[in-house]
Amino acid sequence: MGKKLIINADDFGLYDGINRGIMTCYEKGIVNRISLVACGEAYQDAVHLAHKRGKFRIGVHLTVTGPFCPVTRSRDVRSLLADGRRFHRNYANFLLNYFSGGINLHDLYVEFTNQIARIRGDGFEITHLDSHHHVHMVPGVLRLLVKIAVCEGIKYVRLPLERKLIKDSGLEIRNRARRAFLLLMCDLSKSILIESGLRYNDNFFGHFYSGALKRKILLRIISGIDEGLTEINCHPGYLTHEIRKTHSWYQHCETELRVLCDSALMDEIRRNEIELVRAVK
Repeated sequence: MGKKLIINADDFGLYDGINRGIMTCYEKGIVNRISLVACGEAYQDAVHLAHKRGKFRIGVHLTVTGPFCPVTRSRDVRSLLADGRRFHRNYANFLLNYFSGGINLHDLYVEFTNQIARIRGDGFEITHLDSHHHVHMVPGVLRLLVKIAVCEGIKYVRLPLERKLIKDSGLEIRNRARRAFLLLMCDLSKSILIESGLRYNDNFFGHFYSGALKRKILLRIISGIDEGLTEINCHPGYLTHEIRKTHSWYQHCETELRVLCDSALMDEIRRNEIELVRAVK
């Protein structure tokens, strides 16, 4: 198979600063795939930017956490909402409600399929599915997502199983705790993907370094890529007051943007005989 690499930018559609940053990295850098948020504050801006640049193939970044409203009528997905209007603010709150029986799987099904339908209805061919905060790796949620993917004819689902870490990354202990929990969810859920017949990545990087992909870290990741399909998840953007106020992990997004547009990274990709791929057949 050789070494194949997807560099995917998440959160397209969240805010206009993120939209502009992602398109910069897609046009001038090494980002070669994008995941779109159907319920993002700047969704229509993202659609306009993508179509203006002739991009009609995109992934769906399924979102049921964060300060966003569902695309479905609120009364039809009540269990997903913290205040009757917006989703549970973070991953921890979602999990607390999910494992205590407060999340209705039918509500998840309705919201997920409506997010997919909205993006498809705006003229996109959907290449893959992933999710905000990787909530799709909760086993029960993943079983539901697999059914949706098969029904919708979507062949690829992200597996954010990040086993390797770059030493001396300098990130906080809480990131290690989050990573440990995500690893547990991925280990519990991987068999569901294997049995589904859907495509997924063999290796993954990006959750632990979310919003903090420095040049030296990314160069080390690229130089150490193994055989098979690797996905690197990134979050570039132009930092605005709105983003700084609502998404603290984006405080270094402009640094990440500059790194992803560094020509040395493409040189390293070529030197290691890595093939950049967008679609997985």
